[in-house]
This record gives sequence, structure tokens and C-alpha cells, in this order.
Amino acid sequence: MGDFTVAASMETNLVNDTAVTSSGVDVGDRTGYGLTGNWATGDISVNANFAYMDAVDETNMSVGLNALYKNFGLGYIYGMNEYENKEIKGWADGDVNVSTYYASYEFTNVLAVQDFSVLLGAYYSSVDNKLDNPGSAMFEEHDDYGARIRLFYEF
Repeated sequence: MGDFTVAASMETNLVNDTAVTSSGVDVGDRTGYGLTGNWATGDISVNANFAYMDAVDETNMSVGLNALYKNFGLGYIYGMNEYENKEIKGWADGDVNVSTYYASYEFTNVLAVQDFSVLLGAYYSSVDNKLDNPGSAMFEEHDDYGARIRLFYEF
């Protein structure tokens, strides 16, 4: 497809009763879908992706977009989680949405070693908790941020 690539996937649990609650609900019954696309030319690469999961009393969806120019990257991921109290009583009910922004930079051939890179990264995530029981400790989230240093050697 020239400068474009596309990949799709689907995953489901083919075995019943893999994870059953004490009340008999098969929480292992879940199906997920994914789609990703990339456009690249020269020093620029742009990726877009979508994922969706349907499970017992829960659906999750995420979309992401990132761009790389030479060794610098910027990206955004949005996740939407919807919870219901139909099968599992007393569980979460409502929505939780998460937005994450991230940046990265790659130093290549560090210490004059071919294929050895140091990757620096940073992120910021914000959580919008719209659950009916927002005081639940299980879903108590705050904005989050962090950084990482990754040492990478390609064999």
C-alpha cells in the first residue's frame, strides 16, 4: 500500500467458565477488536489506533494518535470505560474517561555502540471519573505524570 500500513485484529475467549464469580457470572466472557494504521515517509511516521472490548458489565474503548519525526515523538491516547451493574451487583456503575499525552526522544548509537539507544519519555494523564460511586477506592484516581529512561539494545 505504498507509505501506508493497516492491521486489524479480533480476540475472544473460546472457552466458557474460565473465570466465574461466586454468584456464577462468567467474567471471562469478553471479546476485543483492534485496528491500527501507519503512514510513513522519509523522517515522518504517523500512527493511529483503535481498540474496543466488550465484557460482562463493562465496555472499554481507546483511540490513539502519535507522530514521530526523526528521533522525537508526540502522542495522545483517549480511553473510555463504561461500567454497569447488571450481572455483578455492587460493582461500578457509570463512566471513567482517561486522556494521556506523551512525548519521547531517542538517542541512537550511545557511547558509539551500534544499535544501542537511550529512550527518554514523559507522560501526563488526566482522569474524569463519572461513576455513580466515585468514592470507591477501587476507582479512586487522580491526574498522573511521570518520566522514564529506557536502555535499548537491538540484537
